[in-house]
Amino acid sequence: GRQQGVILSEMSDFAYKESSVRWHSLRQLLYSPASTYAWESGGLPQSIEALTTDDVAEYHREFYNYSNLTLLLVGSYDAFPKPIFDVLDGLDVEIVASPPRLRRPMPPPRTKREKRRNDVAYASEKVHIGTMAFAWEGPPVEDVETYTALEMLIDFMSTDPASPLRRRFTNRPVPIAGDIQFDITDYFPSMIELSFTEVPLTSYMSHAAEAAVAATTRYRDASISASYPSPADAF
Repeated sequence: GRQQGVILSEMSDFAYKESSVRWHSLRQLLYSPASTYAWESGGLPQSIEALTTDDVAEYHREFYNYSNLTLLLVGSYDAFPKPIFDVLDGLDVEIVASPPRLRRPMPPPRTKREKRRNDVAYASEKVHIGTMAFAWEGPPVEDVETYTALEMLIDFMSTDPASPLRRRFTNRPVPIAGDIQFDITDYFPSMIELSFTEVPLTSYMSHAAEAAVAATTRYRDASISASYPSPADAF
């Protein structure tokens, strides 16, 4: 219906962006299908289009019931909040009659140990550049010391314009990438992502040569091309 169309429109705008395609692909490569991390919580357009009213009703019956409810009362109470519990007491019969739908806890997410690679096409006006992204299993979020140390290391390596990764890949006469995203996400266990966007699809040699020629033509000064690194200096 109309609401389905609204959700489909919203998720279509989201699902086909480069950042969304990259993020979804990395999670599918790193986590098994049994993990909720491998799936898009908002739904993919092709899945939303196939939904029926019966599908939505069954999902609501399975997950939206008292067995899956946790009630938190937060605040400063001068007295026992009796009115709230009076209302809850009136729901006892319904709560008892609501059988647990989830027979067992969701399985803990497990990352895939083997190295995996996937080439993904996405919509873009710029057909001469792409994205390279990598992901690893990080430390447990409960290991606060290691997790914090890794956050500090990632910040040092990539945030500042003078940071090592940006000096090597982006802030150079002929950039190898347009931008860098280096993050750690507090999943269980955590997920480390390193992505390079606006990466030329041509070889570095061709890319550097084209950039040098363009600069020489623009400034009509052959000495400009001497400021561009050689292919051997790329890495």
